[in-house]
Amino acid sequence: MANHSFSAGVSLALAFVIIAAGQTFKTYLAASRQGTLIAGILGSLVFLFTLTAMSNFKMSSSGSHVKSGLGDSYTN
Repeated sequence: MANHSFSAGVSLALAFVIIAAGQTFKTYLAASRQGTLIAGILGSLVFLFTLTAMSNFKMSSSGSHVKSGLGDSYTN
């Protein structure tokens, strides 16, 4: 059985690390077209990891039968 709380913690930590990296290299990312593309990729990864963390936290607190739906992506 999967450990959903551990997976939620790892996903949330990765989202925070990506946000911190984006803020650290903000000036470099905004300076060129390639940097803007990389910043967009980083933003989509933050969305992915945050949605994964929310889903896994929901599954760890309510049980494995609970699934995330469209409402979770709106709150993200």
